[in-house]
Parts: sequence; C-alpha cells; structure tokens
Amino acid sequence: MKSFEELLGMTDPETRGKFQAACQDIFRTPSGRVVMAQMVQARHPLAFPQGATVEETLVANGQREVVATLFRFAQNNHTL
Repeated sequence: MKSFEELLGMTDPETRGKFQAACQDIFRTPSGRVVMAQMVQARHPLAFPQGATVEETLVANGQREVVATLFRFAQNNHTL
C-alpha cells in the first residue's frame, strides 16, 4: 500500500517542492496557523486515536495522517 505522501506524488522532487512551498505559504500566515492549530487539536499527528469501531479508528488514523503531512510540509526542512 502506498503512503499518503506517495499518493500525493511526493516522490517527484518538483511536485514535492511545489507542495511544500504552498504549505509554507498557507500555514505560515496568521490565519494558516489558526487552521493548523485547530487541525492538530482535533487530530494530533502523534496521537493514536481509538474509535468505537474499527471503521472509526481507521478514519481517525487517516485524518491524523493528513494533519501530519500538512504539518511536515509546512516546516523548513521536510525530506521524504
């Protein structure tokens, strides 16, 4: 199974660079920081959520992976 970052095309350096620049442009603004803080509060990238069902747990882990990806790419020194 491919990782979320692979599905986004992050194995291509040009695609990765454009995506990282876009994340930095968005999440380094005051509004972007508010959005990121709310996403991290809802699904912290380092948490391991447990749902009431297997399906809820899988959805929560997918949400967590999305937040983690956006957080990583908003940083200066992201590497794949």
